Amino acid sequence: MVSLQHITLDTLIKAGHKYDGMNTVIENVIFEVEQSRQMMIIEVDDLQEEYKLLKKIKDREVYSNCSQKFYNIIDDISTELFDDFLQSENIETDIQVEWKEYFHCVYDAVVPVEGEPYNKLIWTIIPSPPKDLDTNDKLYPLVTSIKRKFDALRKEGDNFKSQKEILETQMRHGKELLRIKLENREKLKMLSLYDRIIEWSIH
Repeated sequence: MVSLQHITLDTLIKAGHKYDGMNTVIENVIFEVEQSRQMMIIEVDDLQEEYKLLKKIKDREVYSNCSQKFYNIIDDISTELFDDFLQSENIETDIQVEWKEYFHCVYDAVVPVEGEPYNKLIWTIIPSPPKDLDTNDKLYPLVTSIKRKFDALRKEGDNFKSQKEILETQMRHGKELLRIKLENREKLKMLSLYDRIIEWSIH
């Protein structure tokens, strides 16, 4: 903590007062400043580390809201939808086309782009699916499998934080980051004053 004596000595320095090493009071202040400076350096370093750690946590909570199981389901859906279904030569009816296009629409809507958060509320605006295929339809097993995987994806996604919860967490972290930044700024000002006094005492 910067004392009145520290501020007074700094004012004398700024006014051009020369150091002569003969004033006992000033020597005591300089000794105190040296001790305070060492403590301040540690405090500044700790705050900077705290800031970096919290910033990393804040960023990770935005982009790591999904589980590995969630991504594994997406991989399974991708294989069936973009490989098996897309390359199938059995698409011969309008209803089969409807299911293929429906699945692509759902995929584009619910699967998050890399680096973007998952929004589980997107399911509330997904269009209704086409009518069910006949159980004898050649694509019935594939369509049923993809439907089940999308259901599993939605169920897994329900366990994640909502956008509101993420926002609340981000605001809390953001305010704490601001507090740390402002506190560190004040400590850097004090450290600058200490450095000025020490530098003056050795010249």
